[in-house]
Amino acid sequence: MKEEPLLNEDDCIVVPVRNEITPHFRRVGNPSFGKRLGRAEDNPTHDNYVNYLYDELNDKNIEAVKFSTYVFAEDRTYEEQVIFSPLKDSDFGWYKEKDARIAFHEDSYIQPDIGGRDRNKFFPRSAYPNIIIEVIRTHYPERDIFQKLLELSKTNHHVY
Repeated sequence: MKEEPLLNEDDCIVVPVRNEITPHFRRVGNPSFGKRLGRAEDNPTHDNYVNYLYDELNDKNIEAVKFSTYVFAEDRTYEEQVIFSPLKDSDFGWYKEKDARIAFHEDSYIQPDIGGRDRNKFFPRSAYPNIIIEVIRTHYPERDIFQKLLELSKTNHHVY
């Protein structure tokens, strides 16, 4: 505790209180985020997919990541259509769950599975958007989370 701060589950700094009768910790400040929207996914398969994607995105051998989809023709042929590809000067950093939280003005937040942004830009731009990845295994995001993701998609955030 002398060299690094001690944090509680809300990411608040806590300090020890020297009290002979009841030694305890005291929180310094308030939680950075308010109420979490949605529930935590508690499924090992889901967690494995999130970890796999996160590790792939952070692989040092990968220079850039592109997001694409396939466009199918009537004759069942297809071609790849790139949705987003970072510019050459981009330096995307990837964050997972607790470190990817996004706060909103009404004192709530969402916690996407994976979030990414250009480390060289403070705020998202059309050429340097923030990326949100939600791993869908058994059910779609709850309505309030979906509404927040839709809201973000209108402000230079790509939601996948």
